[in-house]
Amino acid sequence: MGAYLFVIVCTGLWIVFGWALATRPIVLDRAWARVRGLPLVAKPVVWVAFFPWLSGLAVWESRWGTPRARRIAVALVALAFIVFWSSVTFGGGGSS
Repeated sequence: MGAYLFVIVCTGLWIVFGWALATRPIVLDRAWARVRGLPLVAKPVVWVAFFPWLSGLAVWESRWGTPRARRIAVALVALAFIVFWSSVTFGGGGSS
């Protein structure tokens, strides 16, 4: 049950991220500023805990290419992490 809940929560966070990206990108800009403003001791903890979403946020804030290209790149990062979590959680791979 816990593994399923984990995948649901992680996917839900990506949905919220996508909603913010589509409707209120300023929210993501502020989140990035807050993460960058954290004390050096806290940054590794936050990055480890929220690595998938901070990776997407880093892509969005990178100013690489056009906004459309960055949205596509963020969507690919999200899809990669969702597929990874799902394959780890539901992949079977049980012991004999």
